[in-house]
Amino acid sequence: MKKRIKWSVLIGSLFLTYVASYFYVHSYKELIHFNNFPVPGNAIHTKNIANSKVEEFTWSAASEEDGIPKRYLAVIRLYGWKDATDQESDSTITFEKNGMKVDILTSTDYLYVAKQPQ
Repeated sequence: MKKRIKWSVLIGSLFLTYVASYFYVHSYKELIHFNNFPVPGNAIHTKNIANSKVEEFTWSAASEEDGIPKRYLAVIRLYGWKDATDQESDSTITFEKNGMKVDILTSTDYLYVAKQPQ
């Protein structure tokens, strides 16, 4: 009987972990013109700058001092983007996927996604 309860708890825990991670990963929207680069679902699109080469979002988790939150970096990597940053910076990181490079810049409450020229 105890063995059955342990297995039920284990299966239930695994299921809840799966459901939580599914919703966490899928709470991001993709930028079509940026090779489906993920942007947090709660980030509000505010501006299109330089003919769709830069997108501005208001996002309360963005910080100039702390840079991009680690949970967002993990999701970007899950989408297949590789870190291609040339120099260390807390507020700007470059990612690359399929030959396209995208810069992420943060300032307090703002997130900027910029497409690098190819």
